[in-house]
Amino acid sequence: MALGQNYLNAECDVSILILLSIRRSNKILTKTRPTRIQADFIVVEPGRILPGGQLLVSDQRIVEVVEDSRIEPDLLLNGQTVLPGLINSHTHLEFSDLTEPFQASGSFPEWISTVVQHRRRHAQSLSSDQLEQRRRETLLRGMIECAQSGTSVLVDIATEPWQLREAIELIHNFDAHRTTPNCGSLNQAGRNVDDLILPAVIALPEMIGLDEARFSHTLQWAQSLIESFGKEMLGDRVLSVGYSPHAPYSLIHPHALDHFKYLDRSLPVAMHVAESLDELEWAEHGRGSFREVYQRIGLPADSPRMQIDQAIDLLAEFDRPLLIHGNYLTEQQLDRIAQGRIAIVYCPRTHQHFRHQPYPVDMILERGIPLLLGTDSRASTPDLSVWEECRTAS
Repeated sequence: MALGQNYLNAECDVSILILLSIRRSNKILTKTRPTRIQADFIVVEPGRILPGGQLLVSDQRIVEVVEDSRIEPDLLLNGQTVLPGLINSHTHLEFSDLTEPFQASGSFPEWISTVVQHRRRHAQSLSSDQLEQRRRETLLRGMIECAQSGTSVLVDIATEPWQLREAIELIHNFDAHRTTPNCGSLNQAGRNVDDLILPAVIALPEMIGLDEARFSHTLQWAQSLIESFGKEMLGDRVLSVGYSPHAPYSLIHPHALDHFKYLDRSLPVAMHVAESLDELEWAEHGRGSFREVYQRIGLPADSPRMQIDQAIDLLAEFDRPLLIHGNYLTEQQLDRIAQGRIAIVYCPRTHQHFRHQPYPVDMILERGIPLLLGTDSRASTPDLSVWEECRTAS
């Protein structure tokens, strides 16, 4: 599983955990010469761990990993292990204001309805300016929480009013002043925001296709974010912007697949696929709890449905595709995925929250399919710690 960045895969930023140790030891990373840091163990990459190894750091960048530790270090981290920054391959930062997950005792569409109601409550009770400010604060809150558990890069499924310029401005203000509103319990266990480097973001605006108006709006919004990023390059904290066609069950607009043919194939893309048995019942037979919900809200329950195989084929056309969850993929579908460039993202604690059938880890890995880890959101997991996802997956 891909747990973090490889130190030797070009220069990379100093791990958050290293910086915490340096600052608490009153050590300074100088620009005049590299700082030599030694720990009991340095995890270079999965399968390669250096006991007593050293890192050479210059201008807050790791420039070399040293196996031979006979040279006196500038900073000795006794009893500590240094890891690369972790990567959260799937999250929804917009729900970072929740204090506990929504219960998942009913059908999957019922849980989704709870999520939608949460969004609508804020939209109805706040002015547009207040809503945007709340979402910006929630975004930052989630990024702070991710940083505190060692995450250096995250993939966020973005929804309106998420805007690149405002997000970058918020992050830069945090970097400059170390101030953020409403952090609440985030500063726990003696962790202060002064210690943190916020993770870089890969932003994937979400596209919903329940009807033509909604689909057109979210598609245009996604394209506007991509164009603004390409034209203005809003800073190194947003690494890339791509697409997130949400899921087969939320893309029932009959022309959705036609529009996706014109998307830029070089951009990252993510889709929730084969997430629940309710989804399979709907996709394969057009019945079950999804049909009941669509009929209740007046959507065309008998229109053509995107199949799981179609979703896989769509993702396979892109250069950097992520298939999110994949809890109920068949062996034939995994064979198809293995033929392309698709990576699967596993969210272990969300998987437990919904009491899904055992996750097909072995079937995925034996086919050589990249398997990444994500936290999903606080709507389905208690926190945004990738490290806890690692522990759960093991």
